[in-house]
Amino acid sequence: MEKHPAPGLPQPQDAPWPASSRTAPAGKAWFSQASPLRVCVMHPDDERSRLLIQQLQYLGCQVQALWPPRQQLPLATEVVFLAMHPQTLPQHLGWAHAEQAPALIAMPGEENASALSGMLALKALAVLPAAASAFELLSCLLVACETHKQARKQQARIDRLQAKLLGQRHVIEAKKVLMHSLQIDEGQAYELIREQAMRKRCTVESMAETIVSASVLLSPAAQAARSARAE
Repeated sequence: MEKHPAPGLPQPQDAPWPASSRTAPAGKAWFSQASPLRVCVMHPDDERSRLLIQQLQYLGCQVQALWPPRQQLPLATEVVFLAMHPQTLPQHLGWAHAEQAPALIAMPGEENASALSGMLALKALAVLPAAASAFELLSCLLVACETHKQARKQQARIDRLQAKLLGQRHVIEAKKVLMHSLQIDEGQAYELIREQAMRKRCTVESMAETIVSASVLLSPAAQAARSARAE
């Protein structure tokens, strides 16, 4: 009797994608446009994880398998495939909540409320089902990477806007300090800040922050506190 390989398991030859699939060449072409994607597979060593690793390596990803779950990831990890496993659900994985957290793709084993809660708590960007096809894997990976990239861009934009807003507040405060101490108007105060910024080769906002900090240090309250400590 002719033996057929079990569906979903890796074939003996180096072809972890179905021969009829058009997904692999398209996915490989997409990933070849950039530097190799650094992926961590945090899943028990079984048939599912081994097939996933083969597929990711076929796409040109740099893959590292880790189990049990770790509090620290390999350096510069960009994507994590994480098993929604009893060992990961109650565990606080600090890297998942870090400012520069990698894209996380959840791999639930069973359909239950604990798995859903874990995926929400860890902010998974995509979910890879247990019997996922090659197309589903590639879709999850592309969606997670693109969503993660856009979120990073959005956060960078928010950070720039917040820094600009804080800088404007410093300029307003610095103008008040100079207007009060030098008895000048607002326009003169701003010009003085700008001239000092040009002389020091820094931004107006940085110079304004320096002026505000100096005014706090030289305030009567600060001087009184220093005198009290000296006595």
